[in-house]
Amino acid sequence: MTLPSASRRAPMPGGVMRGGRPKGGPALGTAYVLRRQDLTPDLMRLWLQAPPSFSFRAGQHCTLVLEGQERPFFIASAPWELPLLELLARRVPRGSFSHRLWHLAEGDAVALRWQAQGPLTFDRRYRNQVFVSTGVGIAPFVSLLRDRLHTPPGVHRFWLLHLSVGEELAYAQELAGLAGRHPGALHYSLVPPLPKAIRNPELGGPLMTKAVRRWLDALDLDPRLTMIYLAGRRCLLEGAAEQLQALGWRLKRQFVD
Repeated sequence: MTLPSASRRAPMPGGVMRGGRPKGGPALGTAYVLRRQDLTPDLMRLWLQAPPSFSFRAGQHCTLVLEGQERPFFIASAPWELPLLELLARRVPRGSFSHRLWHLAEGDAVALRWQAQGPLTFDRRYRNQVFVSTGVGIAPFVSLLRDRLHTPPGVHRFWLLHLSVGEELAYAQELAGLAGRHPGALHYSLVPPLPKAIRNPELGGPLMTKAVRRWLDALDLDPRLTMIYLAGRRCLLEGAAEQLQALGWRLKRQFVD
């Protein structure tokens, strides 16, 4: 299949792209697979060519539709990269949608809902931007960092703590490059799963909560100047979110069940 021609759009202030469902057009747009990278047998980066009118804000997710089933996927690319759309996907064991997704090849078409959604958009009112993620939850923060560090970040500073299960294969080098180009603006930690949590999954949430609290205490940030964003597995992050909110931190969150 011949892919439609792609033209890169110029970035707009705030990382927001104008566009959306064409008036009177179909409910779903059509995206095309450009390429894929299998990081592990169960983890994949997928690059799509989005339809011309598709738009999103950094930190949001999009919805793919395959044979009548639809699933949300975090977007790792920045809005200024459109029409290129980069997604990070983890295979669900015995999942019919995952089975179809993993069989997509270059040039294949996939339906895409026009409207991107999600609460993890950048809040410029806060100097300190703190990202906490597990699994594919790193993707919206990669999107935010690409968008915000595409130009000098000004007064904003960014911290990322990620519990990594293969995602470092995709983004460790990029994060190192961003941190090197913007000294002092980005600090990040990619940590492996906690051994106790691997042996006993029920301990994962409490151990993650303790790790987040310890890491945040070490940063010694002023809660009045800080926004914390959490993305990833609910079972690992919900306890941390509840504790941080009770302590007066401002939060944005999006969990994957």
